[in-house]
Amino acid sequence: SDGWCWGGANIGPRSQYWRFSNQTDQMMACPEPAACLGVTPFGQSVDSGVCERGYRGNLCADCVQGWYHVFEHQCGQCPSVFVNVLVFLVLVVVVGLYVWSLASSTLGVKGQSLLGVYLRLYMNYLQMVILTSAFELQWPKEVRALFIGQRRLGSLS
Repeated sequence: SDGWCWGGANIGPRSQYWRFSNQTDQMMACPEPAACLGVTPFGQSVDSGVCERGYRGNLCADCVQGWYHVFEHQCGQCPSVFVNVLVFLVLVVVVGLYVWSLASSTLGVKGQSLLGVYLRLYMNYLQMVILTSAFELQWPKEVRALFIGQRRLGSLS
């Protein structure tokens, strides 16, 4: 089942389960099964279970310092500052070149203002992100990370 029993009140969660305290016999399934290692069949000093490297807290649902939420319940190790800056600069250059090429091709039509072109491009982008993220498909994890990032960016206040 979802726990180990060594007799009497000596119980603990198996892998993929968590126990909130040693005062309860209820084992909860972890939202990210790989994060919860449980306890060994021979018992440990941690009655609630052990979390995988990078995870902590109840149900192993939080990330330790130096790790971040890749998805809602998955943690990944933070890249170095150099890698973050490099990825950001590459993305800025690629997006800038793409927007510039679209804007310059659209500006070939006389009477178009640059602000109107950029607003139309941005509205088209937002519509595509909203539409594609609404489909319950098995997106690759990189695409799901993009959708989560867009959701977080859109909810900044």
